[in-house]
Amino acid sequence: QNEARTGFLPKLSAEYGYRRPSGTSTEIGGVNVRNQDQNNYRFTGTIEQPIFTGFATLSTYELARLGLNSAKIQLERSRLDIILRVKEIYIGIIQAEKIREVAEQSVRQLQENLKVAQNFYRVGLSPKIDVLDAETRLGDVELQLIRAANDVAVRKANLNTVLRQSVDAPVEVEDILTTAPYEKSYEASQETALKYRPEVLDAETQVASAEQQITFAKSGYYPNVTFRTNLYRLGDTPGVDGSEFSQRQAWDVGAVATWTLFEWGKTRYAVFQQEARLRQAKETLEKVKDTVRLDVKSEYLTLRAAYDAIGVAKKSVISAEENYRISSPRRRATTPTPSPSLTWKWRV
Repeated sequence: QNEARTGFLPKLSAEYGYRRPSGTSTEIGGVNVRNQDQNNYRFTGTIEQPIFTGFATLSTYELARLGLNSAKIQLERSRLDIILRVKEIYIGIIQAEKIREVAEQSVRQLQENLKVAQNFYRVGLSPKIDVLDAETRLGDVELQLIRAANDVAVRKANLNTVLRQSVDAPVEVEDILTTAPYEKSYEASQETALKYRPEVLDAETQVASAEQQITFAKSGYYPNVTFRTNLYRLGDTPGVDGSEFSQRQAWDVGAVATWTLFEWGKTRYAVFQQEARLRQAKETLEKVKDTVRLDVKSEYLTLRAAYDAIGVAKKSVISAEENYRISSPRRRATTPTPSPSLTWKWRV
């Protein structure tokens, strides 16, 4: 953008040259009269200020400004993507740790079940197949526990990678998740997404850029007007200190207008091309908006369903805990304690 801004400012240039003509004298009445220097050195300093460029300079600046806005939008989108990625991994770690805790509880419970089955088998109240079945189920849950612990380690390593930390750095996450209803309405969510989603903002910027490209293409219809002033220093030595045939210093001021009147429709075809790109950018914008609307609809329904499922899950947890509280004493009370004499008698 700063580079494009310089198009509005005057430009200073310099030129230094040497010229040696084929002849330096003219014959007058049979007499050769010298009328110029044999060595011509010339230094020219020029200041040019564009007055009117057919809106090309202005369009170039606007395109640069829109390009900067687009880069900022992409930066914000990348920032939001990183935030989302960190939150997803954070929740995934908590979820994996919960699954590991459930697996650990299952292992402990099945270990108790195995002891019960073994006791029943020792006193002859159940066949050995019950012991084998309890051992099999315990082995399956132990495998689940191994996979759950590995999943936790992998997710923590993934979090370290996103946070640009060592992949082996220790990670401890705190469970700060709370359950709260989503208060914003579906219509308000749609409006917010269409107003702030980076992909929508970027698509709108591309439409504005396409409009400026049309203005830039139309600049070929107009003349270019430039104000110019030149400062000359002449001489017959490299120091350009003047000579007997030329002044040491001179200057001039003027304006130049350049206008291409006919170029076989080149400008018109360029305008048609940019107009087509504008239509394409507008179609892309509408497609992006449709995608955002669908995303909001899908995520809003998923969020509502998840919140309702939490209430159902809480009731199930309460029922399961009550069932466990009631059944645990009974199971312990009905578990036989084999004695050596009783075991010996049954084996006999």
